[in-house]
Amino acid sequence: MNQEAEKYLSQIAQKVTEGQITLFLGAGCSDVAGLPDWKSLTKSIKNKFVDCDQEKNNFFELCKDILNTPGYDRNQLEKFISDKLRSLEILDEYKELCKYNWQSIFTTNYDLLGSVDIFGITA
Repeated sequence: MNQEAEKYLSQIAQKVTEGQITLFLGAGCSDVAGLPDWKSLTKSIKNKFVDCDQEKNNFFELCKDILNTPGYDRNQLEKFISDKLRSLEILDEYKELCKYNWQSIFTTNYDLLGSVDIFGITA
């Protein structure tokens, strides 16, 4: 690594230490942790709730349809989704991320992976 790159990385590390950096987490974090993406979660829901409209591919529309389908209720749907998300594997790398003094954390993930509050991880 050249000196300019090392200097730049050192400046970034200093800003992280000072709590001046915002962490952005995308879908790759959830994927590595073994959580389903929207498409596979939707497919799993269709397989479980077979009387729902199987043509629906939008997660939220499918859930709404299930709640309006006789024989299914909100508790069944919430339990199924919750059980799917419990397969979360908290990797050491995520624990390390939570030890830093981030100014804020933004995520596109539905599971909030990386949230200190979710895992009760303290620095």
